[in-house]
Amino acid sequence: MNVLFVEPPKDIWFVMGEYLPPPYGIIQLATYVEREVDEIEIEVLDCNAEQVDWKGLEERVEAFSPDIVASSALATCNTYVVVRTLEVVKAVDPSILTVTGGQHFTAFCVDCGAALSAVTGEKRWDERGRRREAECFGLPRGGAVFGLFIGVMILLLGLQQVLGFNLDLGPFVIIVVGLLFVAGALYGLVRRRS
Repeated sequence: MNVLFVEPPKDIWFVMGEYLPPPYGIIQLATYVEREVDEIEIEVLDCNAEQVDWKGLEERVEAFSPDIVASSALATCNTYVVVRTLEVVKAVDPSILTVTGGQHFTAFCVDCGAALSAVTGEKRWDERGRRREAECFGLPRGGAVFGLFIGVMILLLGLQQVLGFNLDLGPFVIIVVGLLFVAGALYGLVRRRS
C-alpha cells in the first residue's frame, strides 16, 4: 500500500515572509503509520519546501500512485488549499482514498450527525438559495475585518517607531477582538431566528 502525506502549495504570506515551518502534523502521523503498519510505502511531500506547484503535485501523485493521500491544515486560512489538494488527487485518480482531519474538517451537526459543508464540500448554499459566505468570528467577511484590524495594528506600531510616540495597544487589541466575538455571536443569533 502506498500512502502520500501532502503539505499543500501555499502562497507566501507577506507577514511571515518565506518562513517555512515543517508540517509537523503529517510528519508525526506518517512516522507513526510507518512504524505501526507492515508492508506500507510512505512518502511525505512538503510542496512549499520542495517548491512543488499544483501541476507538480499532480505529477507527483501520478508518479507515486498512492492508494491513500492525506493532507491537513493547521490554520483556517489553509483549509481551501487542502480541499484543492484533495480535488487535484481525485482528478488524477478518483479511486484514491483522500483523508483530511483536524478541527477544520471534522465538523458534524450536533442534531443529526451529518457532516457539515466544510467537510463534504457539497452544500455551499443556504436554505434560501443564497451563497454562504466564509465566516471568521461568526461574521460574514469576518476574516477581512480581522485582516483589516491586524493591518491597522501594524501601521500603528510602525508610526510609533517613526514618530517616536508611545501608545499601549494591548487594551485596544483586547477590546476589538472582544467586539468581534460579541458581534459574531449576535449575528449568529439573529441569523438563526430569520
